[in-house]
Amino acid sequence: MKRDCLSGIAITKAVIRVGIASLGLTQKRVPNLLPKAPVKKGAIDVPPLKRVRSSVVGCFSAGEGREGGADWEVFSPPTPPTPSTPPTDFDHTPLKRGDRGFRVSVRKSCSLNASSLGAAALTLQALVLFTSPAALGQVFPSGVRTIDLDQQLDIPLNNGIQGEARDRADVLLRLGGQAQRSGNFDKAIASWLQALDLYEKSGDLQGLGRTYDYLGLTYANLGRYQEAEDALRRRLGVARTRQDFQGQIYGLNNLGTVFLQVGNLEAAQATFTEALKIARSVKNREAEGLSLSNLGLVAAGRGNYLEAIKQYEAALFFRLQSEDSLGETNTRNNLADAYRGAKRHRDALTSYRAALGLAQSSRDVPNQFRALRGLVQSYSAVGQYLLALKTLDQHIALAQKEANRSEELIALRLSAQVYQVTGNLSNAQAFYVEAISLARALGDTQEEAFLRNDLAQILYERGSR
Repeated sequence: MKRDCLSGIAITKAVIRVGIASLGLTQKRVPNLLPKAPVKKGAIDVPPLKRVRSSVVGCFSAGEGREGGADWEVFSPPTPPTPSTPPTDFDHTPLKRGDRGFRVSVRKSCSLNASSLGAAALTLQALVLFTSPAALGQVFPSGVRTIDLDQQLDIPLNNGIQGEARDRADVLLRLGGQAQRSGNFDKAIASWLQALDLYEKSGDLQGLGRTYDYLGLTYANLGRYQEAEDALRRRLGVARTRQDFQGQIYGLNNLGTVFLQVGNLEAAQATFTEALKIARSVKNREAEGLSLSNLGLVAAGRGNYLEAIKQYEAALFFRLQSEDSLGETNTRNNLADAYRGAKRHRDALTSYRAALGLAQSSRDVPNQFRALRGLVQSYSAVGQYLLALKTLDQHIALAQKEANRSEELIALRLSAQVYQVTGNLSNAQAFYVEAISLARALGDTQEEAFLRNDLAQILYERGSR
């Protein structure tokens, strides 16, 4: 048995060296595209993501990131099952924070003053309601997934390799999955690192690759990008050693989403392009859709919205053919973001509506929030403020149903901004007060400070009239 373990170690180390050596991607470090602070006064978009949970990297949603902003898509392997349950996926549902009983009392008493609509155009000249197109897809609300998962085929843990070390590694893999689902990421990482060592000793490349996946995705969701990149490169090396084309495709997409998160668009494009070539060579339509959608994110990140639209529309063709409803929803939201960036607001409305319908049918709550926010922004861009407020009612209702107070805070802030841009300062003030109260309850001191600043300006404007 000892001789077998030593042999396994030697073989594993050798093949991993070969696999990793085959990764020729160069890296160019540039500043992170994700904003470091919430959008400032006047912006109707959402505050930056607080990295407190696992969301997507297997492909990060992708974002498609991912995500909630455009999400990049990443591919995630199934979460290791507990001994008493069948294999399950990582839990990527948004965090549910706060009290379900919280209600927005001021919403019922506020209405859009019809007389204020005439001044809306002039008000828009003075108040920037939207973030710049370059920022689309780069900001995420607190509690919303960073990424959306494309699911990998479930491969049974028992792959024929026997031994005590391997059995212990399987247990550690499951324990890490339990810890990850409960939000104890440090414990999850510690378990998986132990599992790595045991899989290496037993010569189990399949278990090794899967564990690198878990580590890479978790590191990325925690913002530990260098460690995420290292783990995902090693996972890719294992897939190449095993001639696992599906593992290579999704490994490349996962690695590319890490490059997206740190703003290395050049490396991201090279990685997604390689994934697309492999997907086409093995005629994997679902993977083609994923890779094309992620290439669209790169184009959008460069501000090339026409190219992004082209890539997203191509991705939709494959996602429809492969009946990938989650991927289709992500891509339709991404496409709508690109339309909005290109000032094609009518097209954006159509795409957001389609994404919302799909998300509602599949009970995909994060994509529902994302589509609703996009609809609010697009309606406001074309001056349809009553529809924007009606959509915000839906957003608030969904947030309360899901007990997601972070999303409720976003809706309160957006409502205040819509009323402010139409000149209805009384209602805007009421919503800012409500939002400040909720931000304080959530302990979000930075957002509370921005909201207080906005409220002070509202009070100044009302006092000067």
